Amino acid sequence: MKWKFIGMREGSSSGLPFVKETRIGVAAVWAAVLDCNLDFQFVADDFGLPVEAVKEAHVFCERNKKKLEADFEEFGRELAAS
Repeated sequence: MKWKFIGMREGSSSGLPFVKETRIGVAAVWAAVLDCNLDFQFVADDFGLPVEAVKEAHVFCERNKKKLEADFEEFGRELAAS
């Protein structure tokens, strides 16, 4: 699937995807959606994003859940080691 709103940010040390043209990580959007019981409009308003970007971030994270969890664990280990 080609993602309209999701991409990698050049120079990002985390290696995690972001909402294009922002500094907002898709995992942050996903967590907010889960915390708000899937209220996409509320999260979109809160982050200043189009609702479509929030929905796409949610789909992306659900499809890549295991990889994102592994990436977070690795990133946490790297932070702890530094």
